Amino acid sequence: QIHGLTVIHDLKDVKRNNTDFRVSKILIRALTGHFPLRIKAIYILEAPWFVRGMVKILQTLGILSTKVANLIHFVNDIQELYDVVDQDALLEEHGGTRIHDQSEWVLKQMEREKDNIMDSLYNCM
Repeated sequence: QIHGLTVIHDLKDVKRNNTDFRVSKILIRALTGHFPLRIKAIYILEAPWFVRGMVKILQTLGILSTKVANLIHFVNDIQELYDVVDQDALLEEHGGTRIHDQSEWVLKQMEREKDNIMDSLYNCM
């Protein structure tokens, strides 16, 4: 991660009734205080109105620094992402060639936690 980490967060089909903001809190704390990495940019795909509003409110209240807020980019058209991210690095569902099996990944992480090879994100709370 010489040049920094680019985060792509797809919020397609996210609605207020299927959102648990505690997950966002865990992810933000994990990314900003527990891993030695530099975030280059955060691209949020198809963000619903309430997510955009929450980011604006957090920035206004000073909870989200201007530096971090400037890293966040809301993307409605996947073509915008192709201008800044190598398309081959994207998942197939985003027009790339990368294949990812979420169920397999979760099982692998659960095994790693059980074997104490890694800490749980719950430790970031």
